Amino acid sequence: MKNMFLLPVACLLLCAGCADKAPDYTREQWLKGSTRTYRNVSAEQALHAAQRIFTAAGGDEVKLIPAPGHLKVMRRVTSFSSAVDYHWDILCGEAPEGVTVSAEIRTASHRIFTAPTGPQPYQSLSVVDLFFKRLSYLLKQSGTWPTCGEYARNNPDASSLDALCLSASDDMPK
Repeated sequence: MKNMFLLPVACLLLCAGCADKAPDYTREQWLKGSTRTYRNVSAEQALHAAQRIFTAAGGDEVKLIPAPGHLKVMRRVTSFSSAVDYHWDILCGEAPEGVTVSAEIRTASHRIFTAPTGPQPYQSLSVVDLFFKRLSYLLKQSGTWPTCGEYARNNPDASSLDALCLSASDDMPK
């Protein structure tokens, strides 16, 4: 009986070490990858488009907290044994002839049998790039709405897209 309990616990501990390690980025790489400038766009237009991306993606729960020049988003995804909260901060700053948009992501998880983890940086320039490609589409600066599957196929080096794609709809916002 004791062995029946230890086996699942041992499996959980072994699998915890199997997770992919997030890539290490230099400051310059992260700033370049997490920031875009959009010409002829206001901060309000960019934030409204960003809000549409998260509303369309959905998840088990999406909370939006808009503020001037800023949008906070909490996207929760649950499974049988855990819940993961993806916290997005979208910041806008005026730029010559447009707006500069930056995105930052943190994650917190809640699992059965373990203590919850606090907000941790979520380092995936791939998911940030996918976010910006969708934002470009909604701001009429691109003619293509990339789905999660298409993005992953066309970017073989794509690191985790979970913050936007896990349990999400790939439908274009209306």
